[in-house]
Amino acid sequence: MNRVAVWILGTISGIVLFFGIFSFSAFRFGVSSSCTSYGDNPPPCTPTLQQVVINNPLAGGPLFLSGLMLVLLAILIGLPAWIGGPILAQRRGASSRTAILIVSLIASALGIVGLVAVVLISPALATPETCISSTGPGFPCFYGGQAKLVALLGIGFGPLLASLLMGMPAWVMALTETTRRKLWGWFVVVLLVSPIGAMLYGFFGTQPHPHLPAVPPASTLAAS
Repeated sequence: MNRVAVWILGTISGIVLFFGIFSFSAFRFGVSSSCTSYGDNPPPCTPTLQQVVINNPLAGGPLFLSGLMLVLLAILIGLPAWIGGPILAQRRGASSRTAILIVSLIASALGIVGLVAVVLISPALATPETCISSTGPGFPCFYGGQAKLVALLGIGFGPLLASLLMGMPAWVMALTETTRRKLWGWFVVVLLVSPIGAMLYGFFGTQPHPHLPAVPPASTLAAS
């Protein structure tokens, strides 16, 4: 596999992975509200949020299976490129840190912005009742503090999953490079806390030493 093949496979995989992530129906949720007024001339009332229903990805959805197949296809296409890129770079005496850094930065930003948006603007955290959709009859529901926690976990699952999937190329490339260079400390960091770990490696990982031409011994130089 050469550099052109790695670039082509990586590009195709990235495009397919992008569409696969956003085809998941796991990111959706619904909010119901109610409003009650009394009297002959009731004043206008503001609807009050009553319940949020988190879509359970295990319950399926119109785009869940198609999105899952796209993600699996992207991983299948991308793995040779993600593994081959660091190997080719090492043979040239270079590093894949730039590619690892760019991909992990995008993935980390996607996860952080998504989680912050959930906390700041999502109406789900203001409802007194949170339910989770299921395949069986009825929805399991939670109230009070548990409702807010379940809503945060349920809605935050989408940005977190998207961040992990978008960071998978950087994760595989960083694991491959740290393994071949025997950087076991970085290997553990990347393995356990990616895409943040891959981003840290992209920033602070050591560059490989360039291959220097062999110097003939002094005796050979004197003889010549």
